Amino acid sequence: MAKIVLIVPNFDTYVITPQLGVMYLSSYIKKFGHESVIIDALRDNLNYNQIMEIVEREKPDLVGIHCLSSFFKIVIDITKMLKERNYKVYIGGVHPTFAPHTTLKATGADYVMCGEGEIPLLKLLNNNLVHTGIQGID
Repeated sequence: MAKIVLIVPNFDTYVITPQLGVMYLSSYIKKFGHESVIIDALRDNLNYNQIMEIVEREKPDLVGIHCLSSFFKIVIDITKMLKERNYKVYIGGVHPTFAPHTTLKATGADYVMCGEGEIPLLKLLNNNLVHTGIQGID
């Protein structure tokens, strides 16, 4: 079974709310035997280096990053750091749903998740990270 780390980036905001989408993804893939760790950098006020330390300690097969347009630049930075360390990266959320090709090009991520991600993510994990033919993944 695969192991995934899901990241909620730390960004400038005055409201910190639970990231339900990330929690749904985590609980859904766990039901099917995959391992999942959530890094909520916003809640825990983590910087880039602290995020990377946790990712490296967890040794995931895939890293997912939650992305809204308001913190897209931060997602680009985190993705580049992960790719420099040879991690497979996917980006999900509102921004990549509406701008999948721009998101892929700007970030260098391996995949973007468009729309609801539970089923496409499970299929990707079950298919050894080969995304061919999986609806919702570019």
